[in-house]
Amino acid sequence: MAKNSSIDKTKRHVILSYENDSHFHFLNFEHLEGDTMERTTKNRESILKIIESSEVPLTAYDISNRCKISLPTIYRALNFLARNGDIRSFTLDHYAYYYSSAEHKHFFRCTTCERLFPLYECSIEDYEKHLEDRMGIKIDEHFILFTGTCQECLQQR
Repeated sequence: MAKNSSIDKTKRHVILSYENDSHFHFLNFEHLEGDTMERTTKNRESILKIIESSEVPLTAYDISNRCKISLPTIYRALNFLARNGDIRSFTLDHYAYYYSSAEHKHFFRCTTCERLFPLYECSIEDYEKHLEDRMGIKIDEHFILFTGTCQECLQQR
């Protein structure tokens, strides 16, 4: 049984000392945040790869259909990845959608077929500058989701 333990955040390990001997044992961890220890797991890596390889945002259910990971584990991984800044999310029609924060893009959602489409063009910088000057604010980032009818659904009308 450990007599005492201490966490060395600079070296990312826990030191355990024992009552009956003078040996110290070191337990190493990849990440320490506050008093909780978190590390990147294979499931988190798999989920991040799924999100990064998708052109459009995914729900947790979409992710579960692409891997053999349980939904509770997926939600925990999504929470971890969002806290780390690896992914971003937005809520639409009571569903959370997740996308990679590695690249800047916007989306279009067809209100007829409900599909999402990536939009790679962004011409909002001038408007951001206008808002910053007019309102005396500093804009760090933006997210745009357009809604309407996609070309395929328009042709079926």
